[in-house]
Amino acid sequence: MNVEQALDYARGEIGYSRYDDPEPGSKYGRWYANISGEAWCGASGVPYCAMFSSWCLYGLMWNVLPSYNCDQIRQRAEEAGCVLDSVYDAEPGDLVLYDWNGNGSLDHVGIVEENNGGYITTIEGNTSSGSAGSQGN
Repeated sequence: MNVEQALDYARGEIGYSRYDDPEPGSKYGRWYANISGEAWCGASGVPYCAMFSSWCLYGLMWNVLPSYNCDQIRQRAEEAGCVLDSVYDAEPGDLVLYDWNGNGSLDHVGIVEENNGGYITTIEGNTSSGSAGSQGN
């Protein structure tokens, strides 16, 4: 798999809602529970942004993914020397981590689809559409 294929997977998931999923949890959580043995990840109510990113990028970032935890992704990326100095250096397929509360604990992760110079376009799992609702979970 390459980055463009991974982005195609991610694009194909736009609009997915765990609330419309007929099974408990999210399909990304169930997938992660299956590959990791962490059964609780497949349960209802578990935030799945990191598992969504892992599902889309599976096989591309073995030193960073798969993971269910944004802080773990950051730690692995730092250990692998994969942290960018500026978001403006981001390329398609890179991960962007968010600290909504500014408290040093990461709350959310998305996949860079495009770097537009002054801003980036991302594809993310486990957010609400538009600017209303929970963007962190």
